Amino acid sequence: MKKILNFIFLLLIACNASDSTKQITEPEAIDPASTKILFIGNSITYYNQMPAIFKSMAEAGGKNTYVFQWVQGGVVLGYFALNPIAPEVIYKTKWDYVILQDGDYHIIYPEEHQRLAGYVNSLKNLILGNNPDTKILFHMLHALKDGLFHDNVYYDYTAFTQKIIEGTTAFAKLVDLKISPVGIAWNDIVVNHPEIELYNPDNMHPTYAGSYLIACVNYSAIFKTSCVGNSFSGNLSADDARTIQTVASETVLNYDN
Repeated sequence: MKKILNFIFLLLIACNASDSTKQITEPEAIDPASTKILFIGNSITYYNQMPAIFKSMAEAGGKNTYVFQWVQGGVVLGYFALNPIAPEVIYKTKWDYVILQDGDYHIIYPEEHQRLAGYVNSLKNLILGNNPDTKILFHMLHALKDGLFHDNVYYDYTAFTQKIIEGTTAFAKLVDLKISPVGIAWNDIVVNHPEIELYNPDNMHPTYAGSYLIACVNYSAIFKTSCVGNSFSGNLSADDARTIQTVASETVLNYDN
């Protein structure tokens, strides 16, 4: 338990998320013809209003979507699995896609997978009980910029990234979920396009470019198409947006999932 608590204290910086259930689209009515998408996660998901970035990209790409987020700063998926309002949120509509973003880097330890699976399977059962056709994507985290020192073991950025990839791949097989390979695309930008800064000064949370990358990966993972050329670039330069779009699309469409 101490190991778990230390991990959460180290890696999950609590942020202000007073509106932990926040609708992204203004109209209350849900278009039955829309692709209905629910994001569940912590500040890695809601930083820079990533679901709104995704929504804007979808609109620019001619996609009719309804986007909703259930988010809370400084928590892991167990918070949502054990939350009494979980059925209310998940049964809001018959979701086409749900993206689960955990904040627990214990995923790099195989011996922790059964514990994590309990929470994920609880959410999975609720989601599929609501709509058996819902596609659930498990968000692969990105590594901390400075790596990780924990329990007298140091993993530099490269080693930490590899541990995340291996751990997430094994865990997704255990719980039978597809992966949104954010961590792989993130690493590609870090290694091959260092001029694009993905990290905030805390070396963990995403900059706007990092959140744009997350949105791009989810766009290609959900719509199964490239987002290269999407006209929504937010506050990024056209060149940086296109680079991120290209990396995200190639990562997803070439990913063996």
